[in-house]
Amino acid sequence: MHTCQALDTPGQIHINSLPEEILLAILEFMIDKNRAIFYKEDESHDLYKRTTLVISVCRRWRRAVLDVPAFWSLVPYLSRNFYSSGGSLTELWLERGKGAPLDLVVGIQDNLDSGLHRYASVLAKSHVAARVRSISVCVSNAYKAFLLLVKLMRSEAHRSVTELSVANPSSLPSVVELPTEFSTSKEAAASRIRMFQRALRIVRLRSLTLQSTSCIFEGLIELELHEIYGLETLGLVNIMDVSSSNVPFRATLFTS
Repeated sequence: MHTCQALDTPGQIHINSLPEEILLAILEFMIDKNRAIFYKEDESHDLYKRTTLVISVCRRWRRAVLDVPAFWSLVPYLSRNFYSSGGSLTELWLERGKGAPLDLVVGIQDNLDSGLHRYASVLAKSHVAARVRSISVCVSNAYKAFLLLVKLMRSEAHRSVTELSVANPSSLPSVVELPTEFSTSKEAAASRIRMFQRALRIVRLRSLTLQSTSCIFEGLIELELHEIYGLETLGLVNIMDVSSSNVPFRATLFTS
């Protein structure tokens, strides 16, 4: 937008004369500004809304923007809907990006195995895997996050994962409170915590976001979160109020 303003000299440049990259920046600014109006709460609709807003603009802008690979570089939300209609939308989104770097957002809300299958199906394409710059994984609970990280440790895909967000990590194993997903043995829970830490060290996330409505994280806090990464890679630890079970908990770890 700043570039556009610098070029916007009255009487000299018409908006339709701007480079395609600037038109793309303007359009994405418009989309972001109207996100609350046009987008539904379900993020899986973002992909459709973004495309719909683009094809609804004037023909000149539509042709220009859709030919800019950068528009297709961000795949907002890989969900069940993204793979509907025989995968035609998937292929369209990935192929139109040509050689542009890909930033994938993988949403695993329901069945973990099906989510990982969709995730793997994208990276299995050699021309896609070479373009992946970052992968953000959003899971519905920490148990799925734990399983996901363990599976990623067995492949090269973990090198692309930079962000992990856990919306409801109440099922993360703790030496204080043991969920039903894990053995009732405290030793077994502690072992799984160590595996979770090992997975995090290997993945080398840029950020880890944990959210909860309780203080179930006391067990992890006692283990000291910075030990997950090691002090040499830790840039910032930001932990909000966890003193009251009535206060939402959110911890974000940023690595340098």
